[in-house]
Amino acid sequence: SFESGHLHFINHRSVSDGVGILVWGVQSDNWPDETNDWYGPTIRNSVYHAVSQLTEVGFKTSCSVRLPWDDTLHITGTQFIGQVALGHFCPCHQGCNSQEGGYQHRTSKLGWHEGAGTTASHRVRWPWPMSAFFFDLDGTLTEDSLECRSLGCYLHSGFTDHLAGMLSHRREEKGGESV
Repeated sequence: SFESGHLHFINHRSVSDGVGILVWGVQSDNWPDETNDWYGPTIRNSVYHAVSQLTEVGFKTSCSVRLPWDDTLHITGTQFIGQVALGHFCPCHQGCNSQEGGYQHRTSKLGWHEGAGTTASHRVRWPWPMSAFFFDLDGTLTEDSLECRSLGCYLHSGFTDHLAGMLSHRREEKGGESV
């Protein structure tokens, strides 16, 4: 998909493709979700199979979803199956340079199966520090904790290397106690 606005990829399937899907650039005034009838760019209810019988004859997935150089893409209801070479999400891997970054992507209702999303098959592959960050609405990208499930959590690249860090919502202090 080249520069587009409210493009919806729904029920997309990828099996042992080099890149499952490449979204080059999106432009929208809205974050799509259920409350605005998905008014904005989305990848929804899709499946990315990194391993299949095609793998045995040389087809392998390096990255499931190459992400755009802009904000407002929401990936939801998507399943990742098997290990990839780079990462399942690859922000800013084409069309960006290392002076750019800070692009936000939103995720929810993700599933990780058969080795996907492990240390051997990273959920996110960061091309450089602060290239992008994710707002995980329900903890399915970051961590399965009550806080992330109910309030969401941010995931960002490391500051000096390609490892990720996670930020959760700041807790309020009342009477010297965190709540």
